[in-house]
Amino acid sequence: MGDGVSSAPSASQRVAGQAHWSILAKIATLVGTLGVSVVCARKLGKDEYGVLSLAKNMVTFGVMAASLGLDRALLRFVPELEHRRAGAGLRRLFAWVIGVQAAALAIASALLLLLAPIWRSLFMPGIVPLLPLICVVTAAFTLKETIYQLHFALARAKVLTIATTITGAGWLVLTVWWLARGASSEAALLAQAASLVAAVVYLLPSLRNALRSVPAQSDEVVSTRRVGIYAANGVGSSLVNLIVQRQSEVYFLAAVAPPAVVGFYDLGYSLPQLGLELLPLSLYAVVLSAITSSYQRDPSRLGVLTGWFYKLLALVTVPFALLGAVWADRLLVLLYGAPMEPAGQIARVFSVLHLLPFVSLPVGVALNVVEKAHRTLALGILQVGVNLGLDLLLIPRYQVKGAIAAVALSFLLVTPVTIWYALRLTGPLEFPWRWMGRLALALSPGLLPGLARPWLGAGWGGTISGIAASAFLMGLGFRYGRLLGTEELYRLREVSFPGKRFVVRFLEP
Repeated sequence: MGDGVSSAPSASQRVAGQAHWSILAKIATLVGTLGVSVVCARKLGKDEYGVLSLAKNMVTFGVMAASLGLDRALLRFVPELEHRRAGAGLRRLFAWVIGVQAAALAIASALLLLLAPIWRSLFMPGIVPLLPLICVVTAAFTLKETIYQLHFALARAKVLTIATTITGAGWLVLTVWWLARGASSEAALLAQAASLVAAVVYLLPSLRNALRSVPAQSDEVVSTRRVGIYAANGVGSSLVNLIVQRQSEVYFLAAVAPPAVVGFYDLGYSLPQLGLELLPLSLYAVVLSAITSSYQRDPSRLGVLTGWFYKLLALVTVPFALLGAVWADRLLVLLYGAPMEPAGQIARVFSVLHLLPFVSLPVGVALNVVEKAHRTLALGILQVGVNLGLDLLLIPRYQVKGAIAAVALSFLLVTPVTIWYALRLTGPLEFPWRWMGRLALALSPGLLPGLARPWLGAGWGGTISGIAASAFLMGLGFRYGRLLGTEELYRLREVSFPGKRFVVRFLEP
């Protein structure tokens, strides 16, 4: 092409090129989060760790209330403004987002502090001294995420990996330092706030360059109405996700159980979730972009592409889930110490249960591609209602067992209805059930080392040997099960991630 357009990388190629940086950033976050969790569990004790668990969950909800989905809206509208060379409109959009988020943060923080007597009586007294720090962490986290999404939208993920590493390493180092000097649970929150602020300061020069990188050759702007509608849909989805997948059960347990039980459940729930979500969340933007690009060229391939995404998800989650089901309890005790042992069995159960949300993820991508995701919001609200109803019904009587049952039942009752309705909007999609069965059969030898648990030592040597044996047998089963065909291997080569060459070579027939 004489105009040179064909030589420029497409949007999907640009996003795909960021995949390995996104994965490295997720790994840095995982290391920091896991390290802080281990240190706090060992230094604070199980009761104070439970208070901190509740505080972290309150930060998560606070970030949702303060961000209002506007950070994710940048991913949608910044590339559009960049494509149209509307630099002034981009800068106006970013300033508007920051202003709205600041107002929302002020309101949310005021409500949190004013309702302190309610939190004291409803949950636990120890949460009240942490409320100001919860506000500070929420503010820093919201700002950092908004800047992060702007950079990612402009294909500047490399600098984000450095910023995320600063956050994770700073959080861990400061927590260890302060706890070693006798600080309490406030130390972890203060360390997180400080590390987030450091990351924001590091990103400021890059933010200025990013905002100036788009030339102001067009006067186009994005209407606040468009942004608001898009963000509102995102808030609805985030709210459903937070309640259904991010432990609404913690709040119910905090109202009826001792702080230690809250900490046990939070740890047993969140540790497998951290591992299972690492790769899917890192690759989500890449997959969405790739499927969208292919759909624009040939809408008839949406079903096939959805089936490929199911296979990719299974490839990066099922092996970890099976390893967790066999070894999570021993690994947890080795990391966190014997006092946290009750969380081990919870972690084994959730290693499998956390696979349930992935069943609807490819269908959600298909809905986003055809721009009909908002039409399933009512079903998301239904799932929230079912989840909260089950929490209220089961947790006061059965506590942790009731919380586990509520999580499982809310997915099993509502997800089939959601998928059925979604298929009416997207048309036929491919569900590779037979391939999933072959995958389960191929990976099943990895469960055999679990039979030797009584004879393996409970220390690091026995546990690592067992995990290595399970992983080795799974790898052999997958390789010789011939589960990836020509098209799957081709698409796997299109995605950039650390170790891709070794993985592809290992999986090739």
